[in-house]
Amino acid sequence: MGSGSANGTGEPPVDPDSLLDSTMEIPGARRGEAEVAIHPFESLNEEILSLIQRNMTEQRFGPGERLITQGEPGTSLMVVAEGEVEVSVEAGGRHHLLKRAGAGEILGEMALLTKEPRMASVTAMTLVMASVMTS
Repeated sequence: MGSGSANGTGEPPVDPDSLLDSTMEIPGARRGEAEVAIHPFESLNEEILSLIQRNMTEQRFGPGERLITQGEPGTSLMVVAEGEVEVSVEAGGRHHLLKRAGAGEILGEMALLTKEPRMASVTAMTLVMASVMTS
């Protein structure tokens, strides 16, 4: 076997299993309620919570619409308030489904924090309402 990559980009191939923990669930999140957007940050003080809440906007995504695209810069994080999304990667010329996610999921936080390109794509499977915070 030679060195290089299987995907022709010069980057090492992505192991889809390594991305399974790239999102986290929010314990106790309730579908369709406004506090879903803030609940994951409950350990922060009121001033920080207020700042986060002021910087989040509600966005609507139709079925089949991309919320996040693998390889693009990470400039936002999203908290799914309603609906279902599919998290997937393209690796080795194939599409790999990592998981389906719903209300209470935080998506895109790693790329936002590390300034690395998105490691996975997120696609709406149903009508999705999400709270979005951009950097």
